[in-house]
Amino acid sequence: MALDIPVFILEIGSGTIKLLAGYELNARPVILHVMQTEYHRVLMQDKIVDPNKTTQLIKKLIRDMEIHLGKKCESLHVILPPNHLEVFHGEKRTNTVDPNGIIHPMDIHNLHSMFQKEFVGTNVAQVCIVPMSYQIDGDKYSINPPIGEQTSNIVLQAYVQYILSSFFQGILQVMEAVGIKVKRYILDSQGIADIIETQYKDFVATYVLIDHGANQTNLNLVSQHKLIRSETLETGSEQLTAIIANRFGIALNDARSLKEKFGYETRQQIFDGIIYQQNGILIRQSNFNQVIKEFYDQLIEEMMIVLQEYRVDKETMDLTDMKFVLVGGGAALPGISTLLKSLGQGQGVEKPYIRTIGARHTQTLSLLGGLRFSYRYTLVEDDVRIFTRIERQPPSAKRRFVNYDEE
Repeated sequence: MALDIPVFILEIGSGTIKLLAGYELNARPVILHVMQTEYHRVLMQDKIVDPNKTTQLIKKLIRDMEIHLGKKCESLHVILPPNHLEVFHGEKRTNTVDPNGIIHPMDIHNLHSMFQKEFVGTNVAQVCIVPMSYQIDGDKYSINPPIGEQTSNIVLQAYVQYILSSFFQGILQVMEAVGIKVKRYILDSQGIADIIETQYKDFVATYVLIDHGANQTNLNLVSQHKLIRSETLETGSEQLTAIIANRFGIALNDARSLKEKFGYETRQQIFDGIIYQQNGILIRQSNFNQVIKEFYDQLIEEMMIVLQEYRVDKETMDLTDMKFVLVGGGAALPGISTLLKSLGQGQGVEKPYIRTIGARHTQTLSLLGGLRFSYRYTLVEDDVRIFTRIERQPPSAKRRFVNYDEE
């Protein structure tokens, strides 16, 4: 990817839409600019709340970004939440199209096409292929496509990620209306796992990734730095905003502002200070803390129920003592680390800090993950016409996926 041509990463989250323009330099993200919408009801209950409004907001973000950069956005990588995720592990093998055994882009395209043709059910849609390794003769392995190498055949092992078909179809319809080419769709939790692996060399390879968004919270199981399981709770930080507004009889915008400014504060000198006093309504920090703690106690209870039900490789696995990593817009709540201290056998949660070059933005982790994914798993360009006259022998046996939860 040329440095003078930025990569555009679009994130469609449950409570915001963001657009990043940037590139990587020595595996470190360079941010040229980030923009986002202030729209708190993008996704709810596995669907886009208002497709027309979402389309217009995305168009405006792209137009504003183009004006700011003075560059045209020709294509996008789109980041999505892993709603109703199903992950399959598979292996595909093919001969090379070149009679001399030189690997061309068409070979990689063919391998990916084999995965794309797999049918696993009408309720799920394939979103992303995450290569684990390409294997060629001589037991040589590579994460990236081994273009130019010589071999008799090539094997690709990959995780293939699916999400709810109706949800994905809604996204596809919006992006078709936007009218910009989508190079690929990336699940936000997978991108985050990739950038954590890159920047935290000694970080554990298996952990629970909590993506606490505006209208939903995703509990993701990351194993060997790959997203293999996710469950969605229809509880997010905007539900807390509504509870605060109803409990104290104030406007939603005021509730949101108080939540973001004061959060959960237990320091003695300001613990019982007045944080709001208007129209005969007085709110003390101690009362505010009680409402927030009740909300997160309930959320933790819901998360524990889900975690106890997770099954990996057909064996029950206790995840409650694993490392917990917290990301998402809800992670910005002041005092949230204290609220979630009971997780991980009292070790609480970690919030990753990603080193970047260029512009700064407080909520870019999913976007940076998408940028890392786009560079790490380099796409083979669609234009492979120079190889189309060479025929390939079909593989002798069809491989099938193995589902982690398959009995």
